[in-house]
Amino acid sequence: MVISATNAFTAKWLLPRMGSFRSELGGIDLQLLASDETVDLRSTAVDIGIRYGRGPYPDLTVEPLFNDRFAPVANPRLGVRTVEDLARWPLIYFAWRRSHPQNPTWKRWFAEAQLTEGSPAGELRFSDEGHAIQAAVAGEGVALVSQALVAEELAAGRLHQPFGPSIAGHAYHLAVSSERALSPGAHAVMAWLRTQAKGSCDVLDEFSST
Repeated sequence: MVISATNAFTAKWLLPRMGSFRSELGGIDLQLLASDETVDLRSTAVDIGIRYGRGPYPDLTVEPLFNDRFAPVANPRLGVRTVEDLARWPLIYFAWRRSHPQNPTWKRWFAEAQLTEGSPAGELRFSDEGHAIQAAVAGEGVALVSQALVAEELAAGRLHQPFGPSIAGHAYHLAVSSERALSPGAHAVMAWLRTQAKGSCDVLDEFSST
């Protein structure tokens, strides 16, 4: 069974759940294909894709898993408590592969917070969201990243979310080829993914209420 997802989603969302997968579906051999390039689910050996965005997704059967949200996070030892503290540390950016006005960027966050974008301490830029998250964990600055992808770091205290607003991201979708019949194993894995996504929805609701 092969699941395709982005590098960041694979590393920060799927991998931490492999213990649950083995416990519930240990009889299914699983391969994770991590790539930020779009994988053609119609002509490859990939069984299930996790797509992030707004679509459309032609020739695929697609269902939403959960809507993402983004908020500033930092290592607690930096002492970031208020928006004024953003001036003391670099802002951590990562590049979006596709330009869209609703991408959850620092520019959009500052606009929604009614603040001027930027920090006198400068900025750090990465090509991958996972690297931006690791830089924040290492205490290199303040990152605007997916709350779903840093849930483990927030729960463990390696990161904290000192203030809002949190802003809407795009949606994660469960996608399969419309041209292939699904095996019983694929149906079981999709059911497991839905359950895990429900847990992420609950976590995002909790973050949004704090």
